[in-house]
Amino acid sequence: MATPQVYMKKQVELFMQRLPLLLQQYKGLYVAFEDGKVLASGEKIGPLIKAVDASRGYKAPVLIRQVQAEYLPIEL
Repeated sequence: MATPQVYMKKQVELFMQRLPLLLQQYKGLYVAFEDGKVLASGEKIGPLIKAVDASRGYKAPVLIRQVQAEYLPIEL
């Protein structure tokens, strides 16, 4: 099993690869993202986290980011 850091690095890489498509549908929204797929989306991060936790039974981790055109680098 991958470490949380390796897992998140992979998720960020997949997210950035799919960013052009994500911008078309989710620009400005927060998304819960895993293995190349949007699990859920919403305008506010708090309710999104609660919805994802409820559907996944607090299975962690999952990448949650706001979809925007530019990002600062993430150090993991």
